[in-house]
Amino acid sequence: GVQENIWIKYLIEELYNNKLDPTEFNVENKGLIDKINNFGSNSKTKHLDIKTKWLRDLKLKNEITVKLVPSDNMIADALTKSSNSESLKRLKARCFLVSVIFSSNGGGC
Repeated sequence: GVQENIWIKYLIEELYNNKLDPTEFNVENKGLIDKINNFGSNSKTKHLDIKTKWLRDLKLKNEITVKLVPSDNMIADALTKSSNSESLKRLKARCFLVSVIFSSNGGGC
């Protein structure tokens, strides 16, 4: 998602000649945020180094911000994970999804 966001952001800035604010990315992986904030490398994380350096550069250039969000508050989880009804209700409310109520006379949309 970051690559697509950066491309669209550059396109909008070019078309409208207006600098946009940094995009905030909500992440539930504390390890990734630690890696972006305090880059360190070891044999277990070597495969992540290139992507992490790129994300860190974007953060240092103030093009993105990264925010830790608990898994319970991740809206995308409703589409990617199995959830109980209570969790789905909470996420549905956060996504501004509302139920459509039909009148009793059979009318509809």
